Amino acid sequence: MLYPDHPQALLRSALASLQQGALHDARALFQQLLAKERSLNAVLWSAICEFQLADYPAAIDLFQQAAALEPQQASHYYNMGLSFHELGKLDAAFDAYSQAIALQDDHAEAFNNRGIIQAACGNYCSAIVDYTTALLLDENFIDARFNRAVAYSEQLLYHKAMAEYHAVLK
Repeated sequence: MLYPDHPQALLRSALASLQQGALHDARALFQQLLAKERSLNAVLWSAICEFQLADYPAAIDLFQQAAALEPQQASHYYNMGLSFHELGKLDAAFDAYSQAIALQDDHAEAFNNRGIIQAACGNYCSAIVDYTTALLLDENFIDARFNRAVAYSEQLLYHKAMAEYHAVLK
């Protein structure tokens, strides 16, 4: 039997709270757990909780810790990118998505999100390349197709934009 303050018991309780949507309770339990150990599970689940609470600076810090513990895991960098993006730190988000892609070159979501950053910066040609890559990886990725249509519109390539919009509506 595990005592209530044992790391595994804390992790189970925190995950149960997280699953039930009791995010503040989960945060408190994860903080207790992190005071006892800095395991990958503790750090990563705590980062996810902070992201869900919209505490993006805390989430970034924890995703960075997760990346330090497991540097070859693309999802840590992808999640950092999401967090930076939520804060409006587009350069940092771009770098994080690029790192995720460098580690996992079939990460369609990372290509799509990096394309969103490119488009937000006015780099529509680069955005189109990223959206196209996302679609090559997942031809049913509706968000990437829609984003590419918008980028085509911004480039005044209306015939291509219309074809994409029609594909989205099918």
